[in-house]
Amino acid sequence: MDREGRILAVNGEALTAFGTSEDGALGTNVTTLFQDMDRPAAQSALDDAFSGAVGRFLAVVNGVEWAVECHALRDGDHMGRALVLSRRAEPGTDHDSRQEGLRRVRHSLTNMVSASASAARMVRRGVEGDRADALAQELEEAAERAMSALDTLKVLLDGSTDTEDRSR
Repeated sequence: MDREGRILAVNGEALTAFGTSEDGALGTNVTTLFQDMDRPAAQSALDDAFSGAVGRFLAVVNGVEWAVECHALRDGDHMGRALVLSRRAEPGTDHDSRQEGLRRVRHSLTNMVSASASAARMVRRGVEGDRADALAQELEEAAERAMSALDTLKVLLDGSTDTEDRSR
């Protein structure tokens, strides 16, 4: 990928893991392939790589936990591209990444708590019309992010990729 995170080349296994095609992936910013809660860690890993370090993070893609590394590729003194390598995370061996994943889950759930508390205060004051629709939309989006965080938490804690049907 380039410095802006756009995918320049991708292998077939990655396409399968992300559930996309080569045409759908090329030119796309790599961070958009990850769940919302994993995107900041992906961007941070890319930033680390382009600053000369190896960027690492843990991501959950389609219920599977991946340990991801980002390495900048040098062309003389210039680092304009990065190589992103991933492998299925091995329970017990990716402790630092697992800890980061747990911090991201905690952050997502904290945001859900804040959104819920804010919505409750708004409802108590009375909400009508467009504000009610916007509030409902925001709560639905927050609930989806929290559900994603809980799915990630399940993978991080026990390695399970089973997801239950969580009908509302």
